Amino acid sequence: MKILFVTPLYPPDIGGPSQYAFHLKEEFAKRGHEVRIATFKFERKLPFLIRHIYFFFKVLPNIFWANSVLSLDAISVGFPASIASFLFGKKYIMRLGGDFLWESYVESTGCEVDLENFYKIPRVFSFKQKLIKKIFNFVIKNADKVVINSEWYGEIISKYYNVNSLKLVYIENYFGKINTEGISDNNHVVSSSRNIKLKNITKFKESFQKAKNKLKDINLFDTQVPHTELQNIIKSSHAVVAVSFSEVNPNLIFDGLSFGKPFILTKFNGLNSRFTNMGIFVDPFDQVSMENAILKMYDPLIYEMLCKNIRECAYSHSWEEITDKFEKLII
Repeated sequence: MKILFVTPLYPPDIGGPSQYAFHLKEEFAKRGHEVRIATFKFERKLPFLIRHIYFFFKVLPNIFWANSVLSLDAISVGFPASIASFLFGKKYIMRLGGDFLWESYVESTGCEVDLENFYKIPRVFSFKQKLIKKIFNFVIKNADKVVINSEWYGEIISKYYNVNSLKLVYIENYFGKINTEGISDNNHVVSSSRNIKLKNITKFKESFQKAKNKLKDINLFDTQVPHTELQNIIKSSHAVVAVSFSEVNPNLIFDGLSFGKPFILTKFNGLNSRFTNMGIFVDPFDQVSMENAILKMYDPLIYEMLCKNIRECAYSHSWEEITDKFEKLII
């Protein structure tokens, strides 16, 4: 089988799609499939739509070559790949890891709104945002299957984009077996994320500083670094934090749990219920809620209870298992 992966990011780029594309490519290749990667390079610097047109023509030779196309994005690379797949009758599978319209709206307007409430209330969209919504509708309509990593997000898009539930396929993110060997605790919390509005960085830093004034010997690591380096930092941390306005299925939280580290997470999230007793949930729009969560995370009794719950978790979801599920969709 000849499979084309289209992804906005690929190593050495940092980000969820980059890791996803790399590991899936490795697993598919082990099974004897031919895999090609098409990704953004300099075109990500081009204006909206211009980069889509450029990528469409760039990806065409690979579309001709492929039997099936797997997109790890809906708008950036997913839209031109969807059009090309539609025109040439190629099977098109799309994986959704986030919501580009919501991200674009929050970033451009500064509106502080969680993902679910974003869709509940009528919005005044700019021309670009109206276009993004139309593109998203087109891509979902023309995809053979839409893979989601969160049933919570699946319910949102099913309701507000009128997506047939039979088209949605739920495949959870990678989660390695919990390994606490070689870990330590330097009293740092890790909150490494993109510097965009919805990540709520400024308000969390203010809340963390207020907690630090009370506890003194705590520190925050919030620098973006390559994934391998980040994992080493998490190993020696106290906890991991993701207090965005919403998180569909946060990779940082999974990385932390895989090393036995509890989390602080926004209450607006798609995390599977099996993990809910392993961290503390906060209202990302309430700084007192975030400050109290930090203080609780350094309470020895609460912290040990959370760590114990993590150690007792036997769940894992390997790249082999993930590839099994994608293989059934693609072939």
